[in-house]
Amino acid sequence: MTAGQMEYRQYLDSWRWKLIRSTRRMWDGNRCRTCGEKRGLNVHHSSYVHRGEFGIVGMAMEWLDTITLCSECHSRIHENRSIKEFAD
Repeated sequence: MTAGQMEYRQYLDSWRWKLIRSTRRMWDGNRCRTCGEKRGLNVHHSSYVHRGEFGIVGMAMEWLDTITLCSECHSRIHENRSIKEFAD
């Protein structure tokens, strides 16, 4: 089963997402790219177009499609859109 075929919650527990999430946070200086907050950080997919794409190129494309946000800024993004519109 590829990452693209996994249930969303299962994907969030995968080694692939953990690697993408940790390297994105480091790249973004462990702070929210919108407001600069250092606490309550999440890594947000701008879209799920590249989720689970095969190989290192697929992972790189997925990584490029993410951004580090604090909980408050992340919540604002999802206020009008359910996570189900992004995932599965």
